[in-house]
Parts: sequence; structure tokens; C-alpha cells
Amino acid sequence: MTSVRSEAVALLRHQGLIVGDPEFLLLRGLAGRDGKSVVLVFDGAPTPSLVLKIPRGTAGEERLRLEHQVLERLHRMAPRLQGTIPEPLGLQRLPKTGRLVLVERALRASERASSSLSGRGISGAAAAGQLLDRAYEWLADFQQATAEAIATDPGDRPHVVEAQLLEQQLVAPMERAATVEPALGPVAAALRDESASFAKMGIPCAWTHGDFCPKNLLLSADDRTIGVADWEMGAPQGLPTTDALYAAIKAAYFLFDRRPDGLAHGLRQAFVGEGPIAAAIQGSVQRFLVRRSIPPEFATFAFPVPLLQMAAHEQRRTGAAHNQWHDLLAVWAPLRSAITLRATAVT
Repeated sequence: MTSVRSEAVALLRHQGLIVGDPEFLLLRGLAGRDGKSVVLVFDGAPTPSLVLKIPRGTAGEERLRLEHQVLERLHRMAPRLQGTIPEPLGLQRLPKTGRLVLVERALRASERASSSLSGRGISGAAAAGQLLDRAYEWLADFQQATAEAIATDPGDRPHVVEAQLLEQQLVAPMERAATVEPALGPVAAALRDESASFAKMGIPCAWTHGDFCPKNLLLSADDRTIGVADWEMGAPQGLPTTDALYAAIKAAYFLFDRRPDGLAHGLRQAFVGEGPIAAAIQGSVQRFLVRRSIPPEFATFAFPVPLLQMAAHEQRRTGAAHNQWHDLLAVWAPLRSAITLRATAVT
């Protein structure tokens, strides 16, 4: 890392992004075939001024290029959200080591929201609901801002959820998942039968983050500012419920992340029954649905989309056919009729 550090310092000085002798903090090391190092750069201040992302391998480089493209486009489309989305400052190779580096301006918010939930169990129910309410307020504004930008672009048009999108993001992925998790076979058949009616609802498409969860939601020291990091899975056309449902599922998981069955236990606590966690998390989801005028039956139908997307992502990352997300889908399948998301008034 020493040679990369010296090259990075020279690059940042040449671009006028630092003036002194900065301190580097390795936030996350390389892991997996598409992993990356994330480095915070402190240039004489107690908070980081820059974030450097350095990928491993060609798969990691491709994801970094995608993140750079997504961030550039979002900064053009949604200027009112600047300060909550990282600003891309450059993507280039270091001349000696040949490593690709993405430079981003650090967000003012820097505390990962997952730390406020980790291991708290039922006692963290209220905190989970409050976090989701703040996250959903940002998400609704983000979806509205990007939709407005698309609507005013003469080269594009507003999109609604049609049969092809449901086939791509729900029906076909569930059928593929059923080949490695046979318990999903009946659900896959049911979703194919039901998809035609949901494709006629005229639900607006939405930009999606793809990993919208507490570890990528950043809070400021005064807990007033929210930032959203890691956009390498961002996409311009998705379902408006995907990010919201994934955030809820992962918020419930972080409450039980010290249990080996944390994902499954969190899912049951949040979406089955009437305990404090279900009340807090479902209440937040329901308020988001009202704010975005999304029928609750559509959200219930689309519930497994984020699970399917993470299962596919994990397959690409590890090369293994079966992973924990398939296990979670198998937990969800028999509970499908019990998970009914209702819309409630925004308070």
C-alpha cells in the first residue's frame, strides 16, 4: 500500500485536491474477486476531505467505472441532493503501479447508521423506525428529483413498470433461483401468473441504489445530515420499492446481526407478527408507500426483488451457485401470504 499511497499523494497534489501532508486511513481492505480498498484522506482536518477507492481485479475495476458513471449522472440530474451523494472528482490509473483510483469528495456525514442498530434486538426497534423514516424521506426526494430530470430530458421519457421490467427483475430471477433452491418453484410459478396484472398498474420506475441499507447510510455527528455511499450497484431503471424494502430487511438484520440466523430472524421479526420491531419497521415502510403513492399490494408482490438481486450479486462475487440470500428466499416463501404491507397516513 506504501507505493500506492505515495502515487496517490502525488496525484492529489497535482490536481490541487490537497495542500499538506495528508493522513490516510484504510477503512476497508481488499476482499473477494471484486473487492476494493476504501481510503479516507485527512488533509489537516478532523474529518476526511476525500475518499479513494482502489479496486482489485478486472471485475472490481468495472464496478468502479460504473459507480463513477452513476455519480456523474446523478450530480447532473439531481443538484438539490448534492452533499448527500458523493461527488466524483476523477477516475484514473496511477502511472507506476497501474492501479485504478476513484477519487470522491467526502460526505459531511461519516458515521455508518448500522452502528446505531447493531445487536440491539427488540430494544432497538424505535431506533430502526426512526432511521428508516429519515432514509425514506431522502429516498422519496431522490426518486422525485431523478424522475423530474428524466421527464424534462428530450432524449428520454418517464417510464412505468411494465411486463418486461417485472420479467427482468422478478419473474425470471425467481425462476433461476428455483433451480438452486427448489422450495421456490411454486412461488416462481405464482409470480409469473400474477405479474400481468401488476404490469398494468402504471407504477413509475425509479433510479435505484442497489445496496440501500444502514451500512451505506451515513449520519453526521449532530445526527441531522444523511449521506448515501457506495453507488457501484446504482441503476437508472428499477422498481420504486426495491431500495425501501432492502433497507427495511437489513435494518431488521442489524438488530440481530450477532445471531448466526440474523437475516432470517430479522425478517420474521419485522414482517410477521405484531411485535415492536414489526410495528416500527412496517410503519416506516407504509409511510414511504403513501408518500410515493405506491399501492401496498404492489410492494407485497415485489418484496423478493432485493433478495433476488443480492443472491445474483453474491453468485457473481463468489462463483458459488447457492448463498445465504437463497436461504432467506426459502424462509420468505412460506411466509409470503403472511407478509401484507398496508398503507397508512403520513404523520
